[in-house]
Formats: sequence, structure tokens, C-alpha cells
Amino acid sequence: MIRTDTWRPIGARSKPAKDIEPGMIVAIDYAGFRHKPWRVHEVREQDEDRVRLYLRPVGAQYDLAEYNKPIAAGKRLFIPVLNEHYSVCGKCGDLQPCAEVWSERVASEEAERAARFEVEGICPACEEPVTARQKSYRFEENIRALLGPPVVFHQRKKCWPDVVHYDAELARLHDRQPALSCIGMQTRHQDGGMECTNAQCPGSDKQHRGFRQCFIAYGDLQKCERPGCQ
Repeated sequence: MIRTDTWRPIGARSKPAKDIEPGMIVAIDYAGFRHKPWRVHEVREQDEDRVRLYLRPVGAQYDLAEYNKPIAAGKRLFIPVLNEHYSVCGKCGDLQPCAEVWSERVASEEAERAARFEVEGICPACEEPVTARQKSYRFEENIRALLGPPVVFHQRKKCWPDVVHYDAELARLHDRQPALSCIGMQTRHQDGGMECTNAQCPGSDKQHRGFRQCFIAYGDLQKCERPGCQ
């Protein structure tokens, strides 16, 4: 399925947030940051999973604190990084694709995506019919096509990521936890037990925001304190 919620500038390469360093030029796909180049002024550890980047507009002439625009990011989140010779729109000066071009592209892709949700019994992910003999996942609420039919996906492996994504979108719309994924970080311990940073975790079998393995370490590193994890 087409994703219209991600903007990426031309010529950027991706690096995980944990590898971002001061002096780099980055592009951020958040409201208020999008389409502009930002120089990384400082990187601070926020916790074991997240960092805080302090950004300044490229070309800022003075080393003043009010230029700082802090933004938190998971260490595994990939961030577009630009070299010093990045491309800008000749009309508006934005990073390419600029706001105007990107908005037109989003509108076109949104129309195409909405069309996938307009026909009852057609899986929006693969655009193939969902038969009675096939395993499926049904959503009564159609948030893509106004007055459209219930949304039914295949439970095929290739379609499942779109099921999880649609469920997460519904959850954000209604300000609730998703049913098919978890916003927390999952830890797998040596004894087979699972822990999640989300107190409302829907289950260890669900897709999580992040995953890590528990290792029993000695010396200068801390030993896991989970009972039975030895």
C-alpha cells in the first residue's frame, strides 16, 4: 500500500538516531521541521532508548540558545542526513520535494489509496478479492473512504503489515492503544520471560516499537535483576 505519511528529501541517506553527530545536516519529517535543512548543534542521551537532538537552521549566524529546536527520537529511528550540497526548489527554496510538490503528490496518492477502500470485499493491501474460504481481518470503521464499506484484509503474510498499520491509525484517531501492535519496547530475558515498557501492552506476540535481548553481563556492566534470569 502507498504510504503518504513519510516525506524524504532528495539525495538524503538514512542513519539511526544513535549515530547522528553534531555538525550533520538533517531533515525531519515533523510538522514545523519539514522541508527545511537543520544543523545538529548537540546530541544528548535522554534514556537508554532515546536521544534528544538540538537543531538549528542551516545558516544561523549567531551561536544563541534561542536557535535550538529540541526533538526527541528513538535511537533506532532512521533520520535523513544531507551532505553540504543538498538540492532546493528554485521557486520556494525548500528542500526538494518542496511543500507544494509534496502536497500535490500526497493528494494524488491519498486519492489512489482511498479508491482501494471503496469496494466491499476487496483487500486494500493487495487489491484482490477476499473469499469466504480465506482467513481475513475485518474493521467495521472505514477511515479512508467516506461512507465506504467495512474494511476487510487478508491475513496473508504480505497483507498483514497493512492490517497492523490500519489498526494503529484507528487507535491514534480514537486516542487508544492499538490491538495488533504495541508502542512499547520489549525485552526478552534469558529465562524466556518477556517484559514491555508499555503497561498496557496487548501481548508479547504483538508487533512492538522496538526489541532487545537481555544479556547477563558482569564486570563494569549491570547484571539483569529479573528474578530467575540467571
